[in-house]
Amino acid sequence: SGADVYTVTEEDGNSDVEQVRGLVCRLIDAKKIDAVFTCGSKRLTAMLREVALERGLPGQVALEENMGCGIGMCFCCVKPFMRNGQIANLRVCCDGPVFPLEEVLEG
Repeated sequence: SGADVYTVTEEDGNSDVEQVRGLVCRLIDAKKIDAVFTCGSKRLTAMLREVALERGLPGQVALEENMGCGIGMCFCCVKPFMRNGQIANLRVCCDGPVFPLEEVLEG
């Protein structure tokens, strides 16, 4: 029946990473959330990754990156990910753009 919306803004002074982390943790506990999803901000992606790992929650992140060709040939959208205990350089355009949150090394 729809979604609950929680607004955080600089104007209200509640948008810094630690305050958003507190909000996310309270929501996970109160709503019994069993997976997390994000996109956009590198700071918030890193924070949500930490929270998900601490709580054993699966998650996904949709990444944006500048893409020259969009089909993987130019390799300008490569980012590092942790796969099978090793760093793997993957192309956001064709290996993603959605990745497991626990694999993301930078947002």
